[in-house]
Amino acid sequence: MVTITNPALTINGGTCTPSKTAAFMLPTAFSGLQVTYGGDSCADHPEPGTMAGRVFIPEHHAAFYPRLADPVHLRAGINGVDMRIMYGTVEDLVIEDVAGEQLAAGIPNARNMQSLDGWEISQGTSLETAVPYPAEFLVGGARVTANGPVPPDLGHNVYMMTPAAPVVDGRGYVLTVMGQTPTGYPRMTVQWFGAAGLIFAEPVYYQDYTPGSYNGDFMPLRSSTLYPPYGATSVRFVAACELDPTGQPWQQACSLDGITLHQLPAGVWELPQLRRRPPGRWVTFNASDILATAARLIVGTQPWPQHTVDGRTAALNEIVPAGAVSFGFGTRDPFALLAPRDIDKQNLLEIYQRILSSSGDLAIAATAPARAVQPASLPRYAQVLADVAGTAEIVTDPNVPELPAGSIIAGPLQTDVTTMANQVRLEYRTITDVMEQTAEDAAELYVNEPSVIAFGAMGRSTSTDLADVAGSRAEDKAKRLAVAQGQPYYRLADKVRLVASQIPEAPNVARIYSADAGFGQLVHVSGAPALLGEYQRIRAATITFGRQPAVELDVEPADYAAPEALTYGETFGTPMPTPFDTLTLADFAGITLAQLQTISATEE
Repeated sequence: MVTITNPALTINGGTCTPSKTAAFMLPTAFSGLQVTYGGDSCADHPEPGTMAGRVFIPEHHAAFYPRLADPVHLRAGINGVDMRIMYGTVEDLVIEDVAGEQLAAGIPNARNMQSLDGWEISQGTSLETAVPYPAEFLVGGARVTANGPVPPDLGHNVYMMTPAAPVVDGRGYVLTVMGQTPTGYPRMTVQWFGAAGLIFAEPVYYQDYTPGSYNGDFMPLRSSTLYPPYGATSVRFVAACELDPTGQPWQQACSLDGITLHQLPAGVWELPQLRRRPPGRWVTFNASDILATAARLIVGTQPWPQHTVDGRTAALNEIVPAGAVSFGFGTRDPFALLAPRDIDKQNLLEIYQRILSSSGDLAIAATAPARAVQPASLPRYAQVLADVAGTAEIVTDPNVPELPAGSIIAGPLQTDVTTMANQVRLEYRTITDVMEQTAEDAAELYVNEPSVIAFGAMGRSTSTDLADVAGSRAEDKAKRLAVAQGQPYYRLADKVRLVASQIPEAPNVARIYSADAGFGQLVHVSGAPALLGEYQRIRAATITFGRQPAVELDVEPADYAAPEALTYGETFGTPMPTPFDTLTLADFAGITLAQLQTISATEE
């Protein structure tokens, strides 16, 4: 059975807790978070990925109320693999403010922190030897923040000490706080005081720790139950934040938000679920990835002259509004010549997709950096070339998840001619005048004649900026598609629904759940009916996270998207080095040329 642990939804910089016990005390994500990704075919550019969910943010953490265009980040442990599920930005919000019972803060100035009065903030190798933090790097406002350089002679720890709060003998206490440091989460220590001063200090142990995205996010922290020692009359907390000595000054931020000391009712020793909730805000949100942002950016500029693929990508990046989106390089045909073109009133994603289609590649949302679109050479074969102890061998791709037929809810099979394409039209731009830099639309048509005779004509088209398609990767892909999609295939009449209890607990299954890795991903359905075939490829998915996780896949046959075979450049360092650089021709002695036509390179 698939195991999903530590689901971490971060919205507007605050990671939400999935804990029932801490629900409503900290920003909380609720069941039913849904992620979609994919497109019409793995041979086509994917559509923007989306995410939809619902959170509650208590009023004392109001700094995390989402706004339009705020970043949303979802990650989770899938079968032990820490996997980024999706990164996007908020594009739709529904909010509802609700009244409730105010929680007793217990710590002076701990909620809506409008100043640093009563706080002691220092830096050093230990609390005892720490010196006051430079005042110019302390930030008041909605939260307590130390933000600045790391003087090496002072040590790399920043200590944030709260004012003291009174405690009642015989009562239990629980601390909740949103914390942020450059290297993880703050280490909290509780200091108990009696009439004569400090009684003793002890570490605070966290419950239900939920990791953020490690991009400067605030993490929800809830302490175990704290019991005042005999004679204690007050308490204060020290948050030790380790700075990163290799980071830039602007990365050295340590912050606490909405720190609250909860006094438990008499006779109660564990934090109960709140019966009367604090005031706060319900937020229902929809987010989309960077592909949606790029598709909404319209440009108006002078017609472009001739470029290479890399040159036109650079020209596209020059007209992008600062910080909105960046377009990546790295196609396997960077020097293909593109014809002059007028791009006025076109959206940036469409332009970039056409550039990449010129080299047979696809535009996908980048894994990193967050606001980037990058090229991808999809899809891949199930068999890959591997360097095994200095010898080239063909092995089954270790990234291909195994899904037994019993993990799929059975249903009727369907086939039809609308899934076919036996005529592939490749559009390009033929140059009419080199001096004047003018061009006109042209096209080549690649026809699978036996398929047209057998099933009738079905077509598809691809638009490129190529000046000439002859011998290009785009032409090669069009020819392969006319063959691969010239035959009908059977599929489940409904979406492929997986039974969670039957999904194997294997690390590579995590790829199915991620919008970063899922599109184009091969899966091996052992025991599948012969009409379906054992290898399928994911072209779209809907994943629901929560109390009842669910997976729905839209798949196509493994070869339907016409995989590109292994290329010379992938084995011998063009355009960049690969693990096969050290192999010689003799190391390939056991592999035939025919085998090389149906394998891919090992994925990094």
